[in-house]
Amino acid sequence: MWKPIIAVLLAVFTIALLTKTYFLYKESSGLEKELLESQSKIESLNKENNDLKSQVDYFSKQENVEKELKAKFNYKNPDEKMMIIVP
Repeated sequence: MWKPIIAVLLAVFTIALLTKTYFLYKESSGLEKELLESQSKIESLNKENNDLKSQVDYFSKQENVEKELKAKFNYKNPDEKMMIIVP
């Protein structure tokens, strides 16, 4: 009499355990994907940070700022003459 009840309970327990294992695996793979995306974003942000640091270093020197002003905005010192050459 107890054997069928034990068999049914064991089957229910096994199904519940397999279902929980499946959902844990699915959640784990989703978290792994999220981790890879986060690592990729971190690498991208680190590269951008390094680029910005190099720009800060470049523009912290007065001669580089003046060079960029001359190139982009036709800036000239009061004692300089400007010559524009049209191709």
